[in-house]
Amino acid sequence: MPINSFSGKAYVAFSDLNGFKEMMRSHERAAKALDKFYRTVYSLISEPQYSGVQTLAVSDCAISFIGNEQNRDSLPLLLGFLQKLHSEMIKADYLVTSSVAYGQFSYHERIELSGLEKNMFLGDAYLKSYLINGKCPDGSIIIICDDNEKDNILQSSGAYRDFMKCTRRREIGGLQYYWAVSSAPEIDKFAEAYQDTYRLKYKGMISIYKEYSGRRQGHPDEA
Repeated sequence: MPINSFSGKAYVAFSDLNGFKEMMRSHERAAKALDKFYRTVYSLISEPQYSGVQTLAVSDCAISFIGNEQNRDSLPLLLGFLQKLHSEMIKADYLVTSSVAYGQFSYHERIELSGLEKNMFLGDAYLKSYLINGKCPDGSIIIICDDNEKDNILQSSGAYRDFMKCTRRREIGGLQYYWAVSSAPEIDKFAEAYQDTYRLKYKGMISIYKEYSGRRQGHPDEA
């Protein structure tokens, strides 16, 4: 479906397929991941409940937005869309990280030439969502906002507000929507279990270094 040009205030989400650079070591694996990502995105925007979401998938990421110049009550629609995207991708063993920002945004289709299509994204909402994405926890949905905006965001989130908490990373200002949990009391348990995966990852790395560094006995630079 074509995306209409837009200029104004909007919620903008930047969704990135995690680990794609590593997947590119295998053409078959990368192509399979992209196929799943694209099919999921376009399947969702074909559903009537997400007709208000405009989405463009480019390489291993998707830019989704909802224009809303009058108020911010479109946030639940975008969060529902992202939750479904993340959920469908995790079923296929793929992680997606999404960062959401509200502000000025412009999207314009540019001229098309044979073999070339140009699309232009402008505005602080797009820049915030793009720049913060790499700092977000893998697999998360983060709503970027200042401390004085958090109450408004929570009020605008409808039923999703019960699944939001302030981000735990100092370099990210905003709220994290815990899309994977089924009840608010599960959030702290999920966050602790998620943190444990990082501890296990580094524990594995440490064990490898210890194993191989222990074999350096008698190495010339150890003499």
